[in-house]
Amino acid sequence: MISGRIPLTLCAFCALLVRPATLPAQCGWNAGLFNVDLDGPVRAAQVFDDGNGPALYIAGEFTASNGVALNQVARWNGLAWTPLGDGLDGPVFALHVFVGPDGPSLYAGGAFSHAGAVPANHVARWNGSTWLPLGDGVDGVVRAFAGFHDGATPVLIAGGDFTSADRQPAARIAAWNTLTWAAFPPGADAPVHCLLASVDGGVPVVYAGGDFTAIGSVAAQRIARWDGAHWSALGAGTDDCVQALAEFNGQLYAGGAFASAGGAAASCIARWDGSGWSAVATGLSGHSTPRVRSLLAYDDGSGMALFAAGEFTRAGELVVNHIARWTGALWVPLGSGLAGSAAAGHTMVGFPGPVGVYVGGRFDAAGGASSHHVARWSVFGAPPFISGHPAATSACTGGTATLTVSVSAPGIGDPIYHWRRDGVYLANGGNLAGVDLPTLTISPVTMQDAGAYDCVVMGNCRHRVSHAATLSVWLSGTGDMNADGHVNGADIQPFVATLAAPGAPDPTVCAADCNADGEVDLNDAPVFVDRLLSE
Repeated sequence: MISGRIPLTLCAFCALLVRPATLPAQCGWNAGLFNVDLDGPVRAAQVFDDGNGPALYIAGEFTASNGVALNQVARWNGLAWTPLGDGLDGPVFALHVFVGPDGPSLYAGGAFSHAGAVPANHVARWNGSTWLPLGDGVDGVVRAFAGFHDGATPVLIAGGDFTSADRQPAARIAAWNTLTWAAFPPGADAPVHCLLASVDGGVPVVYAGGDFTAIGSVAAQRIARWDGAHWSALGAGTDDCVQALAEFNGQLYAGGAFASAGGAAASCIARWDGSGWSAVATGLSGHSTPRVRSLLAYDDGSGMALFAAGEFTRAGELVVNHIARWTGALWVPLGSGLAGSAAAGHTMVGFPGPVGVYVGGRFDAAGGASSHHVARWSVFGAPPFISGHPAATSACTGGTATLTVSVSAPGIGDPIYHWRRDGVYLANGGNLAGVDLPTLTISPVTMQDAGAYDCVVMGNCRHRVSHAATLSVWLSGTGDMNADGHVNGADIQPFVATLAAPGAPDPTVCAADCNADGEVDLNDAPVFVDRLLSE
């Protein structure tokens, strides 16, 4: 486990100080909250107080909303998106709140060259009224920020695709001390996509993820840790790009386009416990090029969870369209998720209260309602109530098994059901039917169907998990009634007794079902006799 880890991002600290804005208390996707038409995707989001109270800020590749010029960055005033001065002249990929000598400012990084009329090479700050440059900036795209404070002067670390800062060599990562830029020689050998500040065992650290295979003088496969003096690798890292980082339940989570972490299968998301990598259930998939672009630990009113957004449509067999919630034990969809041509979730930020998770990206709808590139997910109301849990049962191979859950007071919206075996979501097909219904049917039963079954029952916003019920399965048709490995005279009396009164499936009953049709009846007698004579 990673001990003593406390996120240091200033936006999280500021979020503790702000109060929720006045918003409608609705459950699920509040797509209509932003009844406006952004003309391009949102790539970054933050909560920032510019002196007029905390508000939601977004940035990306949009130029206007409902005819109002925004130029890549905007503030939500409760009714409409408003510009920040004259905005920026190119795409923005990162926003971050950092405290400088004149107080907190909103920092923007991306592919722009001017902030308003001010030259600002790929990075600038908004102090609440004016855009300001950061020295001579950097010579390439900025994709991520993190604040770092090791007891000396706080610095803002920037990562991206650049090779110099303040016209001095700085390969893809550099630090701004509010006056000048400094490099991390020799830097990274490929782009840095995400940064996360934290404390590990009382030591301030920064985690970096990206496309790199070396950073500083250390070999590190796409993810590394900076302790203020040295870079270190996190085990064997991942086999492809890391694009998002977050902490949840005392562990570091990484998301991206990878298929493995630490040499083991981990589809697009994995967790690091301080010594090794592990998969997060079956991961996220269901896209031609699946990837996680954003991770956020947040309590949306139904308990602290990890939210993941990106280009994916499934968590195992569960449909989760481009956004999902990890409870620490299972994946849960956020309604019907995000939709649209080339839909993807790119960024998330949580407003405290809880008010909700604000999601930005490339999409036209959230939860089935029109919403152009930004939406809010929030939770109010009760979860479904499970009035009847599935009961343990048994079956012979070739027979049929059913498990049923009953729900009353389903909460907001019609309940959605999804059955699991041993914690893994199931799919209809083969011998399974009703995985999305109150009753699951397994027919014909095989030995591989034995296990613990539960049902995740979801309302529009919240969910409950039924008690687990064990399905025991025994082999049919052996005729070996006493399980001594032989069919002989010792099996005749128990076979006749079972034939007269079969009872519920158990090893004896299943052994007597000699024709493996799921029933113990007179049709089994000739088969039993043949086996008896063949011994």
